[in-house]
Amino acid sequence: MLYCDGEILVPKVENREPTSDKILLDVSEVLKAKKIKLQDVDCFAVVLGPGSFTGLRASVTMVKALAIALDKKIVGITSFQALEYNAKGDTILVLDGFGSFVYMLYGCEAKCEQIENVRAFISKKFLSVYAGSQAVIDKLGVTGTVCKYAPFSAVISKVEKGEFYDAGQLEPIYLRASQAEIEREKKLKNDKD
Repeated sequence: MLYCDGEILVPKVENREPTSDKILLDVSEVLKAKKIKLQDVDCFAVVLGPGSFTGLRASVTMVKALAIALDKKIVGITSFQALEYNAKGDTILVLDGFGSFVYMLYGCEAKCEQIENVRAFISKKFLSVYAGSQAVIDKLGVTGTVCKYAPFSAVISKVEKGEFYDAGQLEPIYLRASQAEIEREKKLKNDKD
């Protein structure tokens, strides 16, 4: 996301999933559509995660590089902050963690857990469930509310409060090992046996 003159500019990704190899093309398109130059952007905003390893790594790296090159500020928000929900009572927020995992935020603790563990935790605590998608609710086999993806209010709030990251401090948020790391561990374990 780009922030320019009080407006958040978001590349439109139509008829395809957003992919890391298209990030710069998407940014270029939004700049052309608004008839502004990259130097005119006030600051860059990025979702830090949790989420796709490649997507997070590519997005954070691109934002850091642009911010350093153009001497701009950076706003970073979590995937949980990007969701809009009106929680009442004891709640848990869940996002797709890929495969048999979900990312969960309960209280101030965010972590990645196996679906069956989260399902049991929800049942034990009688939690209200808010999720990033219906697919996550279906995976968990629970009743829940799908949240609207609305990162703009979180970004604007951080800009207004002056909550910016130094490019050297900006890091993706990974709550579990990458698939490559998991496969490597399996291979190492099998080689020992």
